[in-house]
Amino acid sequence: MSQLNTNIIKGVQDNDDVVIKTNNTTRVTFASGEDTLVTALSAPSVSAVNTCKAWGNSNGVNHTIRSSYNVSSIEDISTGNYVIVFAQPMTDANYIIAGHNSAENSTSSGIPIRGSNGFHSINPQTSGAHIHCAYGSKFTGGNSDGGSNTPAIVAVSIFGN
Repeated sequence: MSQLNTNIIKGVQDNDDVVIKTNNTTRVTFASGEDTLVTALSAPSVSAVNTCKAWGNSNGVNHTIRSSYNVSSIEDISTGNYVIVFAQPMTDANYIIAGHNSAENSTSSGIPIRGSNGFHSINPQTSGAHIHCAYGSKFTGGNSDGGSNTPAIVAVSIFGN
């Protein structure tokens, strides 16, 4: 292993960016004359270790993705059932999904549904994740009937290999 000990690193010319490469691939770039890191040390990558492999925040009613990383689409299968399609497939299907769905401001049988609710993953695949959104705390003192809902918000994060 090599070690570099120095007080100053600068480009060949005073106005050159400082670029660090490995295997002829730029890993870090510092802009000349600025305190700006142009290329992040751990740029988002599905293959990066210990990072979120995919995440998304979408409207469960019209399936619009508000913001996401490595999510190409959200397919509506049936009430409360969605498939999150990955832009880049996972290395295997041994990932975990964390998140919530919220049916705030919607109703079920005339009873307002409030707050965050759970979902569970069904048969994970490398190409995408099938999730089922369920409501469990209606505005009836917290009684649950375990039914499906069409949430206003579906927010997920996926971690894995």
